[in-house]
Amino acid sequence: MIFFQRAPISLSAVEVTKKTLIYVPDNFSSIQEAVDSAPPFSKIIVRKGNYFENIRINKEVSIISEVGPNLTKITYLDPEVPVVEILSNYVNFSGFTLVGCHAMRAVITVKASNVAIINNIILNGTDGLDLMDSRKTDIRKNLILKNRLSGIFLIDSHENSIKDNIVENNFEGIILAYSSYNEIINNTINNNYRYGILLEMSSKNFLSKNLIFKSERNFGIYGILVENFINFLQLDNEINNKRIIYLANKTNLTILANVGFVGLINSTNIVVRDLNLSNNFQSLLIVSSSNIVLTNLTVSNNWYGVYIVNSNNITIFFNDFINNTLNIYSYNSTVFVRSRNKINYEYRGKIYSNYLGNYWSDYVTNNSIGGIAVKPYVEIYIKDDYPLVSSHYEYKILEVSKSQVNLTIVGILLIIAMFLVLILLKKLKNNKFLIKKQMVLKVLRQRLKYFR
Repeated sequence: MIFFQRAPISLSAVEVTKKTLIYVPDNFSSIQEAVDSAPPFSKIIVRKGNYFENIRINKEVSIISEVGPNLTKITYLDPEVPVVEILSNYVNFSGFTLVGCHAMRAVITVKASNVAIINNIILNGTDGLDLMDSRKTDIRKNLILKNRLSGIFLIDSHENSIKDNIVENNFEGIILAYSSYNEIINNTINNNYRYGILLEMSSKNFLSKNLIFKSERNFGIYGILVENFINFLQLDNEINNKRIIYLANKTNLTILANVGFVGLINSTNIVVRDLNLSNNFQSLLIVSSSNIVLTNLTVSNNWYGVYIVNSNNITIFFNDFINNTLNIYSYNSTVFVRSRNKINYEYRGKIYSNYLGNYWSDYVTNNSIGGIAVKPYVEIYIKDDYPLVSSHYEYKILEVSKSQVNLTIVGILLIIAMFLVLILLKKLKNNKFLIKKQMVLKVLRQRLKYFR
């Protein structure tokens, strides 16, 4: 058995090929020297200490700290390249604190597949961790913080697992671009300035048990094609302790629970009401859906309040839209931003009847009748001809529900029908009496004729 000494020693190429276990700094003074000299599938154990270098990994090796990230730190030397660049498949990199700088693109860059990045502290880069054209990479149990842009950024990367990470105090949390079939599970995304999780032109990703807190835009999905919005989100994802509802192929539902984001994909006859939705890329996403009603909502501080693609018969009325960059985006869709019928309502002690639109915080007017502005509210994609001049909470709807109206109409029709039936029965009764009388007279005449 060969024992490695603590002092750095020089090993010949023949000796190195015989070994699968290498220690730093025992056998090599730097991690990069160990990588350069190690045969494929070697395990490089790094003892505790501070290492100042940039590491380029171009072979199948495992690089693991002996005592974990709190006592094993790697700080960059060259600010223009990553602290760690992984270019080979089957690399395991675990147990380090990695300190970058804002001049480098990312602290860790992965351009390979079947890589594991586990139990690291990653900080101070432009991005914390970039995956580029990577597949089946395991990103797990990392603390990623204080990066100038994204904590974790995937581009054109598929079938990767992002699990059990804490991503906080970055400009953005987890961003996927043109990436599909990834798992994002049980991550805490906290206090990232711009985005929590954003899926951009990415589909068929699975999200579960993610907790998103305190971002300017906590969650969103951006795309152009319908397929960009086909993702699978469990009901256990949360935004500021409110659930993310993402429904596909559903019908005949009302959503009014404790919800922080609503996505409707290929769904019909859905009512969304009585919610406060805020601080997302978009808070309501409607794609390839029909007969959707949004009412009694407060939609605030989003990039897009409502984002609608390829949908029909979307009715949006009696809501507050407050401080959104764009209140409603609509592409290839039919959208009504008022009630479909006139409604009886009370406003400041008086009763009115009119169509009801929405309250828009960026619309100011002094000219109104019954709390309805005389001039329409116009935005890029929509026009509200009956905008509310006050929050919808200041109006009280007096109109009975559609079901009650239908029942009332049915009742009236039944009464009319019963009245007509009574008239008909009476007429039939009179006709029967006349027929019977005529028959009796005929019989009497015949009998009189007989007796003559």
